[in-house]
Amino acid sequence: MTLNVSVRVGDGIVLASDSLATQMQAINPQTVMVQTTCPSCTKPVQQSVAMPPIPVPVSTWPHTQKMYPIQKKFGLATWGQGVVNGRSIYNHITGLDGKFPGQTQEVNYFDVLTDFIRDYFVSQLKADFKLRGIAEASVHPAYCPFGFQFVGFSTDAEGNPIPKTNQINIALSPVVAPFEALGCTITGETSTIQQFVWKGNTNIASYGSFSLQDAVDYAKFLIRTTADFQRFLGRFQTVGGEIDVGIITNRNGFKWVAQKSLYRTIESEEFAV
Repeated sequence: MTLNVSVRVGDGIVLASDSLATQMQAINPQTVMVQTTCPSCTKPVQQSVAMPPIPVPVSTWPHTQKMYPIQKKFGLATWGQGVVNGRSIYNHITGLDGKFPGQTQEVNYFDVLTDFIRDYFVSQLKADFKLRGIAEASVHPAYCPFGFQFVGFSTDAEGNPIPKTNQINIALSPVVAPFEALGCTITGETSTIQQFVWKGNTNIASYGSFSLQDAVDYAKFLIRTTADFQRFLGRFQTVGGEIDVGIITNRNGFKWVAQKSLYRTIESEEFAV
């Protein structure tokens, strides 16, 4: 799993993500007997039911890259399954450089890129099903193994910049949920925040008063709180490792605030070529 946090404030947007990758392994439980009722005579009967595989975490790696600048203007963070169609999400996204559609004056470029990311990864999900011999007809259209937060500036009808987060759920029937108001959007392992920080799912932080530094600190706080809660509870951790943080402003685009040293080195060499 993972935890992505985007915080939209008056001066821009902060995007943050943890770095822990969790390997899941399917356990196949035995067939069990269940008590049910005969639909014809309404008498109680016992019936054997084959239980589906149950995924359980078995190991973790703390250095996974889950956050990416897109065209130096936008930010993209991924949650959920880290590999699709035989390639990591990192490999897919870095391979998209030069393939994104060009910007035009007639359309909102942020939404154009959202559609491109959605359509590309839906095609990869379908290819993944085919690679693994899974018939699409057997998969619920809303089944969402992974998704993204895509953040940046959109424009309103008058051309004014609007800070925005698009939550992109990758499925056979994908869903894009837009968030434009000042506030915070979380994806991935959200239960700790919703249960303890936003008790009753009441997201009441004073975002209108936040500076960009406040937004950075708040995003880190949410991720660290989740990781620490899992650690001290003795629960197998699905959130942890270093916290990557980026800031997106309408004037300067995407800027790293905190980034793992290895990926900082890789990106610096790529940009120097």
